[in-house]
Amino acid sequence: METQLVIFLAFTSVTVVTNTLLIVFAYRAFANVTTKVTEAVREFETSYTTKSWIGSLVSASESALELSDVAKDKVQAFDPVLERTQDRYGYLLAKTDKKLQDFSDELTKNSERLRDSVETPARHMATFAAGLRAVFGTRQNGEDEN
Repeated sequence: METQLVIFLAFTSVTVVTNTLLIVFAYRAFANVTTKVTEAVREFETSYTTKSWIGSLVSASESALELSDVAKDKVQAFDPVLERTQDRYGYLLAKTDKKLQDFSDELTKNSERLRDSVETPARHMATFAAGLRAVFGTRQNGEDEN
């Protein structure tokens, strides 16, 4: 039993020492990271180039804001002109559409008139030819039988 207790205590002490070492190394790693971040922030705060860089970014963003406001005002001022132009072109398109529709209707009407003027005499001629064929065709068939 004493050996079992000694083995148990040895494993327990090894575990405690391992956990202690892990905690110490983690503390040192976090301490180094914190130190580096703190130095970087201090350097960022005290650096003249960083301050001038931030100042130039602020002035650039203000200029961009002014420019976008001017562009917005110009677009809003141009909106009535754009609406008038759209209305005018809409009217012109409707007028052109009406003219094309009238032209199409007139073309259809004239095409029908032309068709009727050609078709009616052709139908009469075809009827006349059919009648002649019927008259002469019957005689020829009758003559052939004799």
